[in-house]
Amino acid sequence: MSKLTFTTLKNLVNQMKENNVDKDKFSFVYKVKFDVIVAIVHEGYELLVGLHTVNYGFVVKVNQNFVAELKEDDYYNLCKYLNLSFRNDGFTSNVFLKLLSSKIPDHYSGYKYSYKDMIPFLKCKPIDEAQKIYFKGSRTTGRTGRGKSTRNYQGGYRKNDFCGRI
Repeated sequence: MSKLTFTTLKNLVNQMKENNVDKDKFSFVYKVKFDVIVAIVHEGYELLVGLHTVNYGFVVKVNQNFVAELKEDDYYNLCKYLNLSFRNDGFTSNVFLKLLSSKIPDHYSGYKYSYKDMIPFLKCKPIDEAQKIYFKGSRTTGRTGRGKSTRNYQGGYRKNDFCGRI
């Protein structure tokens, strides 16, 4: 795990707090386009980093003292998607953290992001009622409702275990 102090984040965070917002977004290009969402969370800050064209993202956690951490798995995946390595390119996790720190804007963008703005970045996306699929009944017993056989048929035993707790 690599760590680096993000002094450039202080101005942005202070302006976000003054404007009573907890999220801001910026972009930059380094081999591919990166979208970064800065989020103020109760244990510090998070930078949600997304790479265009490869549909990959990760979180860089930043504590209250502005010390950022990049996990090794995220660094290795980043190298894989950018086709870089330490051996050939001198690309280290610290090099990436310095690059990320240098791209953080000095000022808050002025846009208040809502939940709807964040939907493309969420893993679980809300689905419109018209696109939802409902299962009624079971092929094996013909029973309807929340019977055990219905749940087993619809999603297997892992889903059954989860649904059984509801």
